[in-house]
Amino acid sequence: MDSVRWSFGDGHTDTILNPIHIYTANGTYHSCVTVYTYCGSDSACRDIVISGLGIGVVSKNNIQIWPNPVKDELTVEGASGDKLTMTDIVGNEVYSTFITGDKEILHVTFLPRGVYVLQVVAPATGVSVVRRVVKE
Repeated sequence: MDSVRWSFGDGHTDTILNPIHIYTANGTYHSCVTVYTYCGSDSACRDIVISGLGIGVVSKNNIQIWPNPVKDELTVEGASGDKLTMTDIVGNEVYSTFITGDKEILHVTFLPRGVYVLQVVAPATGVSVVRRVVKE
């Protein structure tokens, strides 16, 4: 295989072998993949029916994280049921938990001073929020 081109039927395309595409509206989409080789090309198409979008979809724009910079306690609000992971600046995981309430207080006194990356992911949708947090 020399190259591949995906057309998802909603105006979006991709040229990687195994793309991930998220449809943003309900409907029927005619999705095609075309493989190009030195012998020519071949295509395969399928109709994809998307329904149920907009019902129970969680927007992660309402997550609040404070104070930042933080000294002892970091408050995370609006992330109930989500997984929270904090990594140091080189990507080593230093904290991981599932948020159980609407307002969660994380005790971070054990962390050394520095910059951390906090990621909150909704397991059901895969929607995530990433924030930089400074520990004093």
